Amino acid sequence: MKERIAFIKKYNKPSLLARKNEAGYWFVGYNYTINIHNGSTCTLEQADRLLLTQLKNINNCLIKQFGVSYPKLKKNQLIALTSLIFTLGIEKFTQSNIANLYKEGEVKEARKQFAIYAKLGIIINRYKEEIELF
Repeated sequence: MKERIAFIKKYNKPSLLARKNEAGYWFVGYNYTINIHNGSTCTLEQADRLLLTQLKNINNCLIKQFGVSYPKLKKNQLIALTSLIFTLGIEKFTQSNIANLYKEGEVKEARKQFAIYAKLGIIINRYKEEIELF
């Protein structure tokens, strides 16, 4: 879990005062958007706790998507997928082809899917590193 937290923090600096993210949603901490509005605040400690909550939700998503094969993900793949889900959101990730391709053993094709998001211009440096990790 430490590696995944470090990777997310590498590309996300905490905001203690609510501001809008790339998608136009108000957030605090490390892109925490639930019940956040203009004027919302948090402390650094709260931001870290909110990040852990987000990661628990991502873990649940990974379990749902990969079931028993979830522990078989390589460490770098797990970091890359966690970061991708963190950025896209659980709903958009579950609508992507990445999980299905990986489950079907098409790891190279799943890896190419990361490039699609990079080409869309969404946080390009992060996606490039995710691709390399995956």
